[in-house]
Amino acid sequence: FVCSMSDLFHKSVPFEWVLKVLGIIIATPWHTYYFLTKRPKRMYEFFAPYPDGWLIREGMKYSSFSYEFFAINAIKDIVPDAMIRKANEYWKANYDQSKRGKLDGPVPHPIPNVHLGVTVENADYLYRIDTLRETLAALRFVSFEPLLGPIDDLNLDGIGHVIVGGETGPRARPMHPDWVRKIRDDCVAAGVPFFMKQMSGKAPIPEDLNIKEIPND
Repeated sequence: FVCSMSDLFHKSVPFEWVLKVLGIIIATPWHTYYFLTKRPKRMYEFFAPYPDGWLIREGMKYSSFSYEFFAINAIKDIVPDAMIRKANEYWKANYDQSKRGKLDGPVPHPIPNVHLGVTVENADYLYRIDTLRETLAALRFVSFEPLLGPIDDLNLDGIGHVIVGGETGPRARPMHPDWVRKIRDDCVAAGVPFFMKQMSGKAPIPEDLNIKEIPND
């Protein structure tokens, strides 16, 4: 998880900084990176494609190729050239180059080792999934953690993974097992992998909920 205790798409984080993070990701394609945010609109703006094949970054217009180029260029002082060459060889050897879209470099688009997700604590935040669904991503996931209320109308169209967890710590708010069962059943119906992380506080995971599925590569 990238910035696991913070939010990469908080308004205080400039896109130039996010671009450096993306550069490291492109340079290490043998790892899979999870971007989890409570600010899906800003994440959408960063990854949004435009019909003419250009990408817009806070008022600057980059071509699809320069999008990759600037990500790599942003880390040139901290990543050896040999590592970049190794990454390029990996991309070319492991991914179908005919599926690169409009990207002229070896990296497919959307970037295969980047999974984009949103946090949904209760039904009030389901709108985040709608924004996520519109965001260009190799895989989209939803983290119901901490789950603080029931989720009755869950649409999993376009979602590739669901993670559920209760709140932890001395003041953990309770999570009813039936809330989790409803999400699990929705995942089964939609064919979406379901990963149960933990119950709230120190409560044990019920046997029927102790499921830890991950998406296939």
